[in-house]
Formats: sequence, structure tokens, C-alpha cells
Amino acid sequence: MSMSNEEHIEEILFEAAAYGIRLEVMQLAAKLREDDNTIKKVDSFQIAYTQITQALEGDE
Repeated sequence: MSMSNEEHIEEILFEAAAYGIRLEVMQLAAKLREDDNTIKKVDSFQIAYTQITQALEGDE
């Protein structure tokens, strides 16, 4: 059984909270959708999470 989009978003936000970046992910996801209204909500959260975690890894 696959996850719904909302469940996937919840999972992304749960992981983001573990890194202390939940708010940042939510804000970037909203900006991504604002900049490109064709992007799916779930995709915007995945992209935001990936971009932020990669940026954090690059800072180490």
C-alpha cells in the first residue's frame, strides 16, 4: 500500500523536524510553489527538504 501525498508530506516534515529544519522546509516549499505554480505540493516539500539537507551537509 502506497502513501498518500499528505502522508508523504507528513513523513518529510517528521524527518525535517529531526534535523531542526521543519519550518525552513515549509517556507521553501511554499516559495517553490509560489515561483512555479505547476509544481505538485508533495514535490515542493521533497525538493525543499533535499535542498536544505544537502546545503547543511555541505557546511560540515
